[in-house]
Amino acid sequence: MEAEGENNVVRTDEREGVSLPFVVRAGLPTWLVAGILFAVGFGVLLGNVQHLRRVPGFDDPRWNGDLDGSYAELAGHGVLVIASLLLVALALRLRSGWAYGAWALVLAGLAVDDFFLLHERGGEHLAAALSLPSVLNLRPVDLGELLVWAAEAAILGMVLVLAHAASSHSVRRDSWSLLALMVVLALFAVLIDMVHIAVESGISQRANSIFALVETAGELGVMALILLRVVQISLRTGPSAFDSGGGGGSRARRH
Repeated sequence: MEAEGENNVVRTDEREGVSLPFVVRAGLPTWLVAGILFAVGFGVLLGNVQHLRRVPGFDDPRWNGDLDGSYAELAGHGVLVIASLLLVALALRLRSGWAYGAWALVLAGLAVDDFFLLHERGGEHLAAALSLPSVLNLRPVDLGELLVWAAEAAILGMVLVLAHAASSHSVRRDSWSLLALMVVLALFAVLIDMVHIAVESGISQRANSIFALVETAGELGVMALILLRVVQISLRTGPSAFDSGGGGGSRARRH
């Protein structure tokens, strides 16, 4: 269990007993992952800009992050899937890590929905079946997509609430941090996207391109932060790759 109390200066993992020194040493793998994510994200966004500038060699429409199936979107799917797999491993490792499993389901659900265009197809179906109106310059299909997102959020949210309540204090603390990142992701993926749709007919092509770049960069950036947070949690709660024995943090650092 996590050590708590005013006189406790070292917090340990529920099962592995990994103490603060390991967390410090785990910083190198975290920075390595951050560097890889930055390189991939920067490359994708640079390609997007070059595509918009009509630079030769970047004429493939998949460089446009505003389109379904773009390189930026595929990179985001990969990030979410990796984070989901790490969370599954955490849920299986810890007796009270139910929230990790629920978050794995949430992130995998986002990737599956986006990859198979579930909210787009569901939005079209709802728009036709319910004869949805146009509101605030949003098309009926846009309202349908919002309804699909709301239904998905309600279902996954119920699972997450139940799993969160059944988890330990340390796992719940990690769950809250993931929720905060998810809220920011929703701001880019839903709110900014819908605002862009509502105003795109009344603004210039350059402004539309900037809107799309902000949305793409924001989504990729927050997804990268989610994966980094999951990596940090995994390194903190997992067996130390730097310690040869089971005693977490008591061994001297090798130079």
